[in-house]
Amino acid sequence: MAPEQRYRVRAGDTLYSVSRRLGVAVSDLVASNPQVTSHLIVAGEDLRVPLVVSRDSLVGVGGPDVSGLRISALRIAKRARALARPRLAQALRLGGRVGSSAPKPVAEPSPTPEHPSAAISITNPLPGGVLTSPFGPRWGSTHRGIDLAAEEGSPILSAAAGVVSFSSYDGPGYGNLVEVDHGKGVKTRYAHCLEPLPKREGEPVQAGEMVARVGNTGRSTGPHLHFEVRRGADEEAVDPLLYLSLDGKAQA
Repeated sequence: MAPEQRYRVRAGDTLYSVSRRLGVAVSDLVASNPQVTSHLIVAGEDLRVPLVVSRDSLVGVGGPDVSGLRISALRIAKRARALARPRLAQALRLGGRVGSSAPKPVAEPSPTPEHPSAAISITNPLPGGVLTSPFGPRWGSTHRGIDLAAEEGSPILSAAAGVVSFSSYDGPGYGNLVEVDHGKGVKTRYAHCLEPLPKREGEPVQAGEMVARVGNTGRSTGPHLHFEVRRGADEEAVDPLLYLSLDGKAQA
């Protein structure tokens, strides 16, 4: 069995924020914690943290295949404490070749589902909402967001500052849809909203500002918010729970 240590989840943690804090890839955390489903973790839960680092954890490190590299528990613990200090964490970068005496600086990794730092922080768009359907395979297709159930008319909040890029009925799927463009290639979508929609296209919004109310329009079995995060030129859907804490605290 691979060596490992334990990490107790704090309020506001996400798999992505934990992976950044401990320097372990999200995929390694998921593989070591089969009890974690749909990328949702809960404060007080203990996560197993592998001490075998995959290549995904060493983005930008050159040299030979290091997928089997083992790092001692002492080094992992020291690194975790260092990353907990914001100023040091900001300065710390991996670079150079493995075994090199003079590491070279490397470019920041491009945003990927493993590293969704397309570079905004998002907050819970429906505080108090109940997660009823996660991101991923569902009913023979892919559910490209998460569903949060709440009473009809509950306020839906913009997950980050941006500009409303769509606000109208979008057909029998989404029903009434609001989309907010946050810049940096990131958009969020809020579907099945109640009429009338309070925001118009082109209006700027702040993080936490109401953009709609919970409804039951489109393909919906009850009042809820279908929430999506889209990024990149092709507007790829990514799992909001990778970097969203449902207790309302922001995660980048």
